[in-house]
Amino acid sequence: MERSWSRNGGQSLLYSSRFLANSFTYPGTPRQMAVAVYKSGQPVAFVAGFPRTVRLRGRVLRLILNTFLTVAPEYQGKAYGAAVWSEFVNRVHRAGYDGTINFCVDGGPTNTIVQVCGPRLGFATGRIFSTSYMARMLPAGAPGGPCGTAETGAFLDLAASIDAPLTRLWSAPEALWQCRGRDGAVAVMLEEGPHKGILTGYGMDVIGGPKALLVEDLLWGTLDAAGRARLLAGFLAAGAQQGAKVAVVGRMGYADEQPLLDAGFRKTRRLVHTYLTLWGSQPIGPVDSHYIDVF
Repeated sequence: MERSWSRNGGQSLLYSSRFLANSFTYPGTPRQMAVAVYKSGQPVAFVAGFPRTVRLRGRVLRLILNTFLTVAPEYQGKAYGAAVWSEFVNRVHRAGYDGTINFCVDGGPTNTIVQVCGPRLGFATGRIFSTSYMARMLPAGAPGGPCGTAETGAFLDLAASIDAPLTRLWSAPEALWQCRGRDGAVAVMLEEGPHKGILTGYGMDVIGGPKALLVEDLLWGTLDAAGRARLLAGFLAAGAQQGAKVAVVGRMGYADEQPLLDAGFRKTRRLVHTYLTLWGSQPIGPVDSHYIDVF
């Protein structure tokens, strides 16, 4: 992954062995959803999948999020990526899931693989959303404020209140993993009287760049503007304490962005497209927002 992804035009995340091993501890992850091609005992192409339950326009779907699609540099352009992606999707279909969701960096070769191979397999595939990003630098030693560790029950309640055409649904074990079990987890909560909010994310190294805090769940809850600012400040301070130098957040349309703008977040050039593949041939229309981890 490092050899392949370091060739990208922009900076790429550094997927360490520890991070990858931890990813497979996500509750309910089926190991058969990891597909690889080996040459002389070494992997040259692979993709992995992780379960997600979502509600799409009122319909609950069991999906496999497919990610980590990688081909070794010396084997790129030889259809290995299309081969492992197609085998992966067929396994998801045979396993009884409702479909798969895929995230592709704008301009990357994976976009073509998904758009071509999905219909070739006879499955409806559509680009449903495009996520742009904002980022800001993190000063060292920023005060953390009154935030505490996120509680799983509160996380579940706040996540359930999100109203978007495509919304991620959580189980209690998944929420616990998100807040405490994932590698580099940062999850803070602010309670002010009856009002509370939670922000989650994780710290990760970047190839040729500073460590990043990747912001995932923006669960502002019923906090007012001042409370949201305090929650964000505490979250960014917690990330900085882990060594993060920059914070990055996806703009998905489900959460208030004003606290981020007020805190100095600014738009970057990064753009990631969301593709949904469902069984059948009916076209899949776009959504104007979604709450899902772009992973």
